[in-house]
Amino acid sequence: MASDEQDRPDIDALVAELRARVAARRASGEYPPGLEEDLETRFGHLRRHGVSPARPFDVRAQLARMAAALPLGRARIPLTSIRPGGAAVHQIVARAVARQTEGILQQVQAFAQPARESIEALAEAVERLDRTLRDEVIPALDAVIERQAAAERQATGAAGAAGGPGD
Repeated sequence: MASDEQDRPDIDALVAELRARVAARRASGEYPPGLEEDLETRFGHLRRHGVSPARPFDVRAQLARMAAALPLGRARIPLTSIRPGGAAVHQIVARAVARQTEGILQQVQAFAQPARESIEALAEAVERLDRTLRDEVIPALDAVIERQAAAERQATGAAGAAGGPGD
């Protein structure tokens, strides 16, 4: 236990060192005025819009699974059995209900193919929208937010230079 305590960094000391470095860089002019506010504004924007690099659900993988399951057909229905003579019984039953089974498979296939095509079209639309957001909308919003933050800093600086109500 004592070694665990010794191996842990002193968080308070690290924070104090980081604050001292920031203050020194700010004093030297390395950090422009308003940098923290700009970063806080940017972080707030990202947090509000839920920008995340991770994709929780892979639609394309699911589409590939759907494609592998199509087309539907009676040949894909196993007629095997672990019981003696069970396979023969399954074959007799399959022949007896073949017409109904084929009709059901055709109906499901008639639904599945357009459903898959619709999902593919939706996936493409979502991917295009995602690219547009990442490549055009978010950078444009960032530029607007940065200009707004600069204007607010300038207005605050001008108001402070002109003197406040307490002067």
